[in-house]
Order: sequence, then C-alpha cells, then structure tokens
Amino acid sequence: MTTNSAEPSDNDPARPEYDRALGVAGIAIGVLVIVGAIVAAFLGWRLIGRAGESVAATLDVTRSVVQTIDDTIQVADLAVTEAGDGLDTIRVALIGTQETLTTAGLVLTDTATLVGTDIPDGLDSVRETMPALIQSAQLIDSALGALSFAGIDFSPDQPPQNSLADVDAGLADVSVQLRESSAGLDDFGSDFESMSADVGSVAADLDGIVETLSRTDTLLDQYRTTTAATATVVDETAAGVADQTSDARLLLVLILGVVALGQVLPIGAGVLMLRRDRSSDPIR
Repeated sequence: MTTNSAEPSDNDPARPEYDRALGVAGIAIGVLVIVGAIVAAFLGWRLIGRAGESVAATLDVTRSVVQTIDDTIQVADLAVTEAGDGLDTIRVALIGTQETLTTAGLVLTDTATLVGTDIPDGLDSVRETMPALIQSAQLIDSALGALSFAGIDFSPDQPPQNSLADVDAGLADVSVQLRESSAGLDDFGSDFESMSADVGSVAADLDGIVETLSRTDTLLDQYRTTTAATATVVDETAAGVADQTSDARLLLVLILGVVALGQVLPIGAGVLMLRRDRSSDPIR
C-alpha cells in the first residue's frame, strides 16, 4: 500500500531542502511580523497621539467658546442689571411726580373753587350790605350838610354814598374777574390730574419692564451656571483624554509586544530547522 504525502521522509534526499525552506520561511515570517509590529507600534503611537491632540484641540476650542459665551452672558447680565436699576430709579421718580401732579391738581381744583365760588360769594355777601351802607351814608351826608348853619363845614370832594357806590362797583368787577379766572384754574387742575394719570401709566409700564428685566437677569444667572458646569465638564474631559491617550498607547505597546514575543516560536522553529539541515548535510 502506497501513501502519498507532501512531506518527504527522513531518508528522502529532498528532506534537507525542505527543512531549509521551512526554517527560512519561519524565520522570515517571524522577522516580518516583528518588524510589522514595530512599524505598527510606531504608527499607532503617532496616530493615537494625533487623535489625542485633535480631541484636545477641539476641547480647547470648546473651552474658548464656552468662555466667550460666559463673558457675553456676564456683560449682558451687567447691562440688564444696570438697565433695571436705571429704569427702577426712573419709575420711582415718576411715581413721585405722579403724586406731585395729583397734589397740584387737587390744590388747583381747590383754589379754583375758592377763587371762583367762595371768594366771589363772600364779595357778593358784602355787596348785599352796600345798599344799606349807601343809604346810611346819604343820611349822614344830609345830616352833616344840615349842620352847616351851626358853623360845621362838611364839604367832602366826593360824598360818602358815591364812594361806597364806587366800592360796590369795584367789588362787582373783582367778583366777575375771580369767577372768570377760576375756569382757567379748574382747567389747569384737570390738566394736572390728566398728566398725573399719564405719568402713572408710564410708571406702571416701567414697572412691567423692570419685572421683565429681573426675570431676564435670573435667566442669565442660570445660563452662567450652565456655562460654568459645561466648562468644568470640558476640563474633566480634557484631563480624561490625556489619560486615555496614555492608556491607549500602553495597550498598543502591550498588544504588539505580545504579538512580537509570539514570533519567538516560528523563529526558533526556523532556526532549529536550519540547524537540522546543516547537521544532516554530509558535505558540511
């Protein structure tokens, strides 16, 4: 029975050539794998380093963007706070102005009532007594004139009753003028009250704006808290990337080192095959 085999027997003349070929192939494969492991380690080391640097650069850009956003929010927060304080000061001033205008309107209204009603009514009351006073002055003038025979000289430039009549006419004119001027004062009082209402409306609008700015300031504070937390996460991530890069390089070296050490077996087998070939060669 004949057995076909690709491997020659120990007594086969082709056996030394076969061992030499296997030895060279084993050594060549081992060396190539080791060289490949070294090249792969070098390239992987650089690739991991560049990847880490790229991630670190990206994190630096992110950190810069976050810092810029935080600075912008800080400026906006300061502007909103100052605007709110300024508008609140204006609002308080408008409230004081509103109270002043309201008081002024009431004073003018009371003054219009006093000038247009109370004082003219008082003058009219005085004028109601004037006829009796004029009549009494006429009696006094007549009586004093009748005593001229007794040597009493009573000859005024203007009789008393005429003077009292002039006073009565003057009081009538004053009463009319006061009543006419009271209308203007009353209009002024209404205008002041209208202005007070307008100022109060503006103050109410400013109060709403100040409240809105206050809510905006609170929201900006929350944004600043968020950006601060984001900056912390970026810093922690950057530190983690550096550690992960070092770990990845170490793992790469360990894996390729194990692969290179694994080539000791084929190289050793190749060396043994070559020694066997030399020992079996009769010429050598």
